[in-house]
Parts: sequence; C-alpha cells; structure tokens
Amino acid sequence: MQAWLEDLSGIVMPNEDIQHFAELYGTEFAVKLMQDFSGILINVPKKGLIKIRDQYICRHYDGSKISRRRLAFEFDLTEGYIKQLVSKTRKKGCNLFDLTFLGSLLLYTFYNLFNLLPELEICLF
Repeated sequence: MQAWLEDLSGIVMPNEDIQHFAELYGTEFAVKLMQDFSGILINVPKKGLIKIRDQYICRHYDGSKISRRRLAFEFDLTEGYIKQLVSKTRKKGCNLFDLTFLGSLLLYTFYNLFNLLPELEICLF
C-alpha cells in the first residue's frame, strides 16, 4: 500500500457505498476494495447465503435421520424441509455421488479398454 494511503483518518470516501464499507469494515478494507475492484460492478444476491446454506446441507446430509436432525437443529429448520430440499436438489441434477460414480465408471472402462489392447503403449498417468 502506498504511504499516503496509510493515514486516511477523517477522509470522506468517494461515494456512499464505499463510505459504508469503510464504516463497517475499516478504511483499509475500503481502500483495498477500490484498488482491487475499481470500475467493476458488484451485485450481492439477496438470497446468496440461503443458496450456500442449501448446498452445505445437501453436501452434508448422508440420508440418515440423525444427519437430518443435526442439520435441522444447526440451521433452525424442520427435518421435513431438509428432506424436501435434498430430494428436490437430487431430482434437479446430479449430485456429488453421481459425479464420483460416473468418474469411477469412466476410469474402469478406460482401464479395461487398454487391457484389451496391450499392444498400445499409452500411459494414463
């Protein structure tokens, strides 16, 4: 950081948003934000934390009642909501288990293919 930026006490920030960041998180943070993201429009989603929370729940739910209770308690939600969320998410698209299974299947297929064709000298790794 440049020397003149180290002592900005009493300086008013260029706009209300940056002033608000300076008041909440400190002048150093506001200056760093202006340096790193100058000219970039940042949109902070209203339900961003809910989406992150839901991803966390889906990732940590193992299908057991104990897991569902623990997550419901941790996030102050009902067990029914946890079950519905995970079910809806898994119907909408593949989850981590599906990707792991498909990746394993693909590696197994390649392994068998190359074992069937020993005359090809190909190194996978």
